[in-house]
Amino acid sequence: MLKSKEMMDSSVPPQGGAKNTALAQQVGLSRRWAWLSILSILVLSGYFLVTRLGGTRSPSAQASAATRPGMPVAAAAAKRGDLNRYLTAIGSVAAFNTVTVKTRVDGQIVNVAFKEGQTVHQGDLLVEIDPRPYQAQLSQAEGQLAKDQATLLNAKITLARDRSLYQQGVIARQDFDNQQSVLGQSAGAVKSDQANIEAAKVQLAYLRSPGASGCVWWIRATSSMRPTPRASR
Repeated sequence: MLKSKEMMDSSVPPQGGAKNTALAQQVGLSRRWAWLSILSILVLSGYFLVTRLGGTRSPSAQASAATRPGMPVAAAAAKRGDLNRYLTAIGSVAAFNTVTVKTRVDGQIVNVAFKEGQTVHQGDLLVEIDPRPYQAQLSQAEGQLAKDQATLLNAKITLARDRSLYQQGVIARQDFDNQQSVLGQSAGAVKSDQANIEAAKVQLAYLRSPGASGCVWWIRATSSMRPTPRASR
């Protein structure tokens, strides 16, 4: 009988363990409520500070914010094209190809017909040299030609007269041959004058320097006697 009673007493749970479990649950709930209260206080404090600081702005700042004009906006139709981007900097630009153009005659530059950096085409005028000295040479050659042509005409008339006199036996053969020589010299002088005139015209043509096709020109170095513009592609 004693053994069965002891077994029955051991199967019943003790009352102290149930009390401890209930006490632990109450402690956990109280801690949760404490944390929720702290978070609520922090949120309310932050909201109060934000609204308080935002409402204390100066009247001038509020007025400027209220009267600040809006940014104007313009509408345009969309189109396809190149978008140019420019960079302003200090530096030097070197061309891929450069060429130095020199005139065939000397003289003083009186006209530069292009601007630095301008694109010129073939045949465009670049520089012009003073043509007056070469025009004077042309006029001088033309005057000499007129003089020699008159001398040639006189030599022809004299030769015709001497031929008649020689046939009549009035003058000697030597005089007739001398007049033929004078006629030949006069004809040669006329041809030389004609060549001088052509040369003077060519020199006048060289006074105007034309440009090459598709070049950007600038003056690299110039002087009163030898213009040397430079070109680049």
